[in-house]
Amino acid sequence: MGVNSGGRGSGVGRQKEWGVLCAMVILCSSLAACPSSTTTGADYRRHSDPLATVDSPRVAVVAAGEEMEMQGYWTADVVTGATPVMAAPDVYTRATEFSETRHEVGVGAQWQRGDASSPSAWVRTSRESDYASQAASASVAREFRERHLRLSATKRAVYDRVGRVDDPGFSESLWSSGLATEATYAMRPDLVGHLTWDVQGQFGYQHNPYRMVPLFEGGVPTAVVAERHPERRIRHAVEPVAIWSFDEAWFLHGRYRFYADDWGVRSHTVGAELWRTWLDDRLRGRLRLRGYGQQGARFYRARYDALGTYRSGDYRLSTMGSVAAGARVDIRPSPFGERRLRVSAAYDVTHYRFVDYAPRTSMTARSLGLSLGMEWER
Repeated sequence: MGVNSGGRGSGVGRQKEWGVLCAMVILCSSLAACPSSTTTGADYRRHSDPLATVDSPRVAVVAAGEEMEMQGYWTADVVTGATPVMAAPDVYTRATEFSETRHEVGVGAQWQRGDASSPSAWVRTSRESDYASQAASASVAREFRERHLRLSATKRAVYDRVGRVDDPGFSESLWSSGLATEATYAMRPDLVGHLTWDVQGQFGYQHNPYRMVPLFEGGVPTAVVAERHPERRIRHAVEPVAIWSFDEAWFLHGRYRFYADDWGVRSHTVGAELWRTWLDDRLRGRLRLRGYGQQGARFYRARYDALGTYRSGDYRLSTMGSVAAGARVDIRPSPFGERRLRVSAAYDVTHYRFVDYAPRTSMTARSLGLSLGMEWER
């Protein structure tokens, strides 16, 4: 979803036909360009919390040759939910229902050169009834030290157009540009380290055009005003990861992520995954646990007693914390002929606690994921 998702209208119609047509074009062109091997997959994910339910089907294809690999995908987010209406007098008890569908299609290519470098490029576009986004990225990776060390850098750019379903003349823009650098190092046969640093700048319209924020006087809501965020946001994130194989069939994956931006948001994420394989890796199970803590934006308040320059009703900018736990199973049966099948299922539960989000103090979200893929040689 776009940065301003929530409380929108519906309008799919032509977008469904557009998305399916683009997926078919990408599928055919990828198969024709890289005839050596092909992998196709279909995924379905559902995320549900008290604010919204998101159903996300996805179809993807990867066609690989000796020196080039092409990828293409189509996905959609079908969102239904209810957003709290920030309005007097029942400021936190009313809600407005909404439904929307976003379609996205993307295509990319990666080249494997003889000098152990691999440049790649991606483009993608997505649309919904009141939001359009176009993005492009280019990256290069290179291996060193007899392929024990891999360094990569990715440059990306995004242009978004924000509209309103109830106002055809409303149109705002948002530009984003980012750079991510990554390093992966095999320190020992049983230990791999990975480090990512990411910086992103966003410039333009960054608030929800539908969201209203109440103003209080003497503890009583007396008026509502439109949400307003700064038009500039610089984000930084650094994430070290370690993968340890302490047995031929057991793996431990640990990560820590620190995030900070110039709105005053700071966050820490700690996560761990325990992997177990059976039957020569034809069956794989994963258990994961994640903790998250966030300091809210400087201008965020549970309630506003004065108009001020900036104001927000977005819980993602509040002071909050969460704990998540989940499991995943991957099944890769023995190949039949030149075809290899894979089936995956995942389920996660996340519990949120809010310090200063007035509509609620906590909520629980659930996510279900199902995946089916096929790989074959041509």
